[in-house]
Amino acid sequence: MKKNTYNLLIEPSGYNYIDLLDYALGECTLLLLVKYDEQKQLSQRGKGVLDELAPYLYKMEMKSEWPGTVLFGGEVPICTYNFVPESAAILKKSASRLYQWQRPDLPDDLCLLRSDESPWLVTIAHEDDSYLVLDEDEYLRLLKALPAYAPMVEIANE
Repeated sequence: MKKNTYNLLIEPSGYNYIDLLDYALGECTLLLLVKYDEQKQLSQRGKGVLDELAPYLYKMEMKSEWPGTVLFGGEVPICTYNFVPESAAILKKSASRLYQWQRPDLPDDLCLLRSDESPWLVTIAHEDDSYLVLDEDEYLRLLKALPAYAPMVEIANE
């Protein structure tokens, strides 16, 4: 089934952020964070979050692109973790809103991925931008489970 991009018009925060993460546990199996390099240092808090997530590490790759972003030169460490209730709990206690996922306080650009590693939620936090990539059935399930999201999402112009 064809997937559409649904822009998040309002940053998920508070209960909407927590509810989205809880709902996504049924849709996604992986989470992605951008670690960057030593020149773009993370705070102690950000390093602590990565340490907490370490048991859930699925893979770390040096890449020049990830969902929503393409670098023009160079590569950075992209950390992919298993998205399970325990790692979701770390995400929930580490941030109260989606766009908090940026340096120096936290790793960048929280993304949630399906088991085939295709994006479900994409965040470009420093641009206050995020979107969902859903087919029509996934979109309808999301709105049924999280009716508060109905005014928060809008299909992107194709």
